[in-house]
Amino acid sequence: MRNLFLSAKERQKLLSDGVKTIGKITHIKKWWWLKINTKPIRIGMLDGARFPHTVYFSYTVDGTEYKGRKYLSYKLDPPEKNSKIEVFYDINDPKVYAVK
Repeated sequence: MRNLFLSAKERQKLLSDGVKTIGKITHIKKWWWLKINTKPIRIGMLDGARFPHTVYFSYTVDGTEYKGRKYLSYKLDPPEKNSKIEVFYDINDPKVYAVK
C-alpha cells in the first residue's frame, strides 16, 4: 500500500490537484493500548484519558471499490460509522488517495 509512504508534499499535491469523491466510513478502530492522559491529576484510570483512532473507509471510482484508512490524533473526535468522507485520489492511479 503506497499511501502509507506518501510524503507531506505528495499528500498536499493530491489534496489540491486530486479528483474529489465521497467515501463511506466502514469501520473505526480505537487504539486502547495507547492511552493519552490529558489531566495532571486523575480520579480514575480513564479520567481524562484520550485515545487515537484509525478510520477505515471505502470509495468508488469508475465502478471499482477502493479501501483506505486514516490515522486520527487523540485530539480529534472520530466520525460516526457509515458517515461520508471526502477522498482525493490520483486520476492516473485511483488507489493513491489523501483525506483531510
